[in-house]
Amino acid sequence: TAATVYLEKPADSSLVTYTISKENGTFQLSGKSGASKLNLFVSYAGFKPYSTQIEPVNKDLGTLVMEVQDNTLGEITVTAERAPACNLSRSNRESTAILISA
Repeated sequence: TAATVYLEKPADSSLVTYTISKENGTFQLSGKSGASKLNLFVSYAGFKPYSTQIEPVNKDLGTLVMEVQDNTLGEITVTAERAPACNLSRSNRESTAILISA
């Protein structure tokens, strides 16, 4: 599984470039924008999106730490009704249905 990594201009949020990370998490971006600062975004399933502003220079960003996305529900209520049970017995080659309710 890979992360999606992209750069956009802060002024108008226009996309400069994007890539998909390798399986080990490394990535390389290249492109031209003319901007002195760019917004870097990283998204990966199960994690909160990562964003930071960077200068568009050739440098190693080091390790980017992403936080696990909390997908728990606040509260859930499950309501169910039990269907009536049906017991079939055979006597003298006739079927008799006996309805049992709770």
